Amino acid sequence: MLLKAKLGDVQRFVRVAEPANLTEFLDAAFARFGVPAVTEGVKVVDSSGTELDEDVFEEIVKDASYGVLTIKYDTELECGFMGASPEQSKPSSLDTSDSHDTDIVDSPPRKRQRLDAEAKHYITTQTPEGNVCQRNCELIPYLSDPHSKNGYHQLQEHLAKACLGGPTVRRQCQFVPETALSEDECKEAISLMKHSADEDIVKNKMKLTFDYRRNMILDPQQSCNILFEFPRFKDVKGLVEQDFVLMFGEGVSGSFWRSGRPHTRKRSSKNAGSFHPPGRRKPGKVSASQAEKHLVVFKKSGTSIQEHLDAITTSSQPYLLAVGARKNAVHQFFIVLDKNAIPCRSTSCLGAFDELFKAHFVFGTSYNPMLRNMYTFIQTTVYNIDVGKVKESPRVAEVRVRLLH
Repeated sequence: MLLKAKLGDVQRFVRVAEPANLTEFLDAAFARFGVPAVTEGVKVVDSSGTELDEDVFEEIVKDASYGVLTIKYDTELECGFMGASPEQSKPSSLDTSDSHDTDIVDSPPRKRQRLDAEAKHYITTQTPEGNVCQRNCELIPYLSDPHSKNGYHQLQEHLAKACLGGPTVRRQCQFVPETALSEDECKEAISLMKHSADEDIVKNKMKLTFDYRRNMILDPQQSCNILFEFPRFKDVKGLVEQDFVLMFGEGVSGSFWRSGRPHTRKRSSKNAGSFHPPGRRKPGKVSASQAEKHLVVFKKSGTSIQEHLDAITTSSQPYLLAVGARKNAVHQFFIVLDKNAIPCRSTSCLGAFDELFKAHFVFGTSYNPMLRNMYTFIQTTVYNIDVGKVKESPRVAEVRVRLLH
């Protein structure tokens, strides 16, 4: 079905499957407008300004009188990012209320706007002794983030910039080939790989065609054909790991298993389920059990992998397919991507997850919106990739700073 959607000053039709639900509408709308998907601090209102939640969304859109579905952000900053004019982003009299205790005047979204404005004032105000946030972090070291640009990233998370990092951006890779292959030489190497039974030859040719493959992955017109041009990902284990090493180097690739902080992985696992604050669940937020369904799917031994792939009807972000006699006795993991199964080299849960995370960067695939906070936490805390460049939720930044201390 087609729904009218508006984001900023732009209005477009968005196609969603029936029956429509709020989460799928938001995902489709963000893709239609060509902007990064956001799962926090976002709401949808109809032409009357009434907010729609998950429970009533399906019934409301069946009636054409709903008009245009407008996507709005809770914070003034994000509205400004989407192109709002200064007049549109100016807080109302309710936002600037001096009362800190009147719940009727300070509804939660408006209170957040006021608190953001106050925080911005404290962050940008210069005193004779220097920047307030910087001084606070000097006095209270546990507030500081040693991996951020200024060291006090945690205190100004709500002033986050546009996303400049993550698995889908073009970046300078660590690998520099001794000799650059021409396009014809790359095609010749690709043809040889498709028919070679020697895995060492395949891995060497994959290394030589790395730059060609990266350009193809980052090209929206060609990226969907990557597993057709390089089918050996689907039968030679370790190629995902090899490409990730070529991108970031051995040091970053081994971060997940580094023994320098033996307690880090245990503490990370303990905090991984606490990224969402308590309270009423907003569109896009899921429970731990729901998130697990987007991360791993279990199939008993003897189940046809191809039947599972053929049953996929909608495109989705990469996830793990675990095959074994029982859930606690898995003997093989696969990364499922675009209805293809890529075998994992590791047979352990942690090892398979390590390869799944790296596959996002190797294939230039965005994170599943339901798991974005978790993946961002792993990216910045464990692998130390794009710290200060990628947008983090306040909870992710808080947990990361705690672990670093």
